[in-house]
Amino acid sequence: MVDVRGWVMLKKIESRRYRVRQGGLLGATGNPEGVYWFFKPRGRKPIIGHYASDVDCWVQSLGCPNYNKIIVC
Repeated sequence: MVDVRGWVMLKKIESRRYRVRQGGLLGATGNPEGVYWFFKPRGRKPIIGHYASDVDCWVQSLGCPNYNKIIVC
């Protein structure tokens, strides 16, 4: 579970809680980078997938003064 706070510049990701699952490749691009799939907290259908490097730069701790961040619960 993650808690998104503020605007994190990721498509279809708004300020709320999500369940995240790490997956394989995104599309048929052949890019070996991992993907994080975002789900509603109790949902089974993924909302969207984002490359791991795009999501990892937004992950911060709770005490960080930045208002736009992703907190791992």
